[in-house]
Amino acid sequence: MLHVSAADLVIGAAAGKGEKHHYIPVFYSKGWAGQDGRLCEFSRPYRAVKPKRVHPDATGYVRGLYTIPRNDPAVTDYLERQFFKITDNRASVVSAGMRSGKEIAWNVDNRSAWSRFIMSLVMRNPEYVSRLAAEVVGFFDPSSLASLQGTYQKIKRPEDPPTYEEYISKTEHPAGRASAVAMHRIVDSPNTGGHLNQMRWTIVTFTGAEHSLLTSDRPIIMTNGLSKLDSHLALPIGPSKLFIATNNDRMTESLKRIAPAELMRQTNHRVASQARRFVYGIDDGQLRFVENRLGKMLPSTPLDTARHGGRNKPTAAD
Repeated sequence: MLHVSAADLVIGAAAGKGEKHHYIPVFYSKGWAGQDGRLCEFSRPYRAVKPKRVHPDATGYVRGLYTIPRNDPAVTDYLERQFFKITDNRASVVSAGMRSGKEIAWNVDNRSAWSRFIMSLVMRNPEYVSRLAAEVVGFFDPSSLASLQGTYQKIKRPEDPPTYEEYISKTEHPAGRASAVAMHRIVDSPNTGGHLNQMRWTIVTFTGAEHSLLTSDRPIIMTNGLSKLDSHLALPIGPSKLFIATNNDRMTESLKRIAPAELMRQTNHRVASQARRFVYGIDDGQLRFVENRLGKMLPSTPLDTARHGGRNKPTAAD
């Protein structure tokens, strides 16, 4: 009988081993790096928040985060070396264009590349990857396998083993492989990606501001899903640039009417309050601001809200 636990999977068993797998891609966090090539990482290892200057490659990662242990080498590093690498490479080109301030000729290819990257930021963090792995493990529980035998009998080929249990035993780690496939399909969802592609995209540039935009290990601001008329998504893409996606021009104009200083404050408040471990800035000038927010762990997307059973929902003051 096949027994698989979440600890056997890519998240947990491989964590701390192998290559650095950046859930906050280097090309993204590099946007906050100064002339020394470093950015300011805020963390709360104990009670006090500690600012530290680090290279983008030295933060926002877990070793072996996406590795599928005891599986075929082609599968083991698939997510990091192929899927996320391609996703990040394409998004880095789009990001460079947005950061440059030049007009972007949006088309299906670069829109899809950016939408895929946004979805990857939502899904690839350690907490969600672990949660997905645990859910996949439940599918491979012995009691679940029994219910699949009938379906397997209807679709199996003549050359396949007589039982579903024998069939999946041929894969060294079927639950791990399934978690990788699930992650790929969710990030590459044509429904969500297609909706993002159709939203109104705007880049807000802050000039002469007293402070700068922060980012974190939960940089996506999306508290109302994507499907409602007033739904919107925001992502800081640099110290002075904010990417915004809305479902209609009215919502876009409503956000643009917010005073720049207030829009920046609201954005930094959300980004810092959503963080799990790290907040990032160009320097430690906003240390007090981050100290008052890092650790709140507000939901950043409906996935977080669902996980917390609706707790920690943002208030009107947020």
